[in-house]
Amino acid sequence: MNNGEKTLAIVIMAHPERQAMAKALSQELQAPICYDRINNLWDTCRRAWLSQVSVGADYTLVLQDDAIACKGFRKKALAIINAQDKEYMTAFYAGGMARTRVNQALRDGMPYFLSGMIFNEVALCIPTKYIEEMVKFCDDREAKNDHFIQQWAHLKRLKVFYPVPSLIDHRTDTPSIYRRNYGRVGVNDPRKATAFIDTYEKP
Repeated sequence: MNNGEKTLAIVIMAHPERQAMAKALSQELQAPICYDRINNLWDTCRRAWLSQVSVGADYTLVLQDDAIACKGFRKKALAIINAQDKEYMTAFYAGGMARTRVNQALRDGMPYFLSGMIFNEVALCIPTKYIEEMVKFCDDREAKNDHFIQQWAHLKRLKVFYPVPSLIDHRTDTPSIYRRNYGRVGVNDPRKATAFIDTYEKP
């Protein structure tokens, strides 16, 4: 019995080069790891999502291997999900691309903001019942990366809920494997949460 409260499954998608980080995160959150097998981001991403369908949790969260979870992450994440007034995709990390929205929420004293955009895929959570639909949508469009989830969410009219401060931060000591593999700029650019709950101090 869970008294009507939502349940959460967590899985970590990881590159073999980051096995040590992934294992540490897995142990911390008691979450399985889905490793890259063919140096392909979408293949790893889709397998991570689909691996949790049979678990039967109401929501599924896919964490990337370079995520940093806050203290008591699972309990805090579930509290946020259970407090939501409708179904959302939840992004537990908001970095530089969302800085303006995060800072505005902090100024307004708001514990979250809603957006039609996925600013980053470091820690995405969706209702489990949509996973197979989402993966098929991306597969049908021959997805090369997880950015295609944005297109699905837009057509689904599924808003993205961003807790403020973020419950997930991003390691700054790990160059981007995705950018490296696809020849993109900014391989070594550090990425951090605009406001991380464990380190944010109110002015």
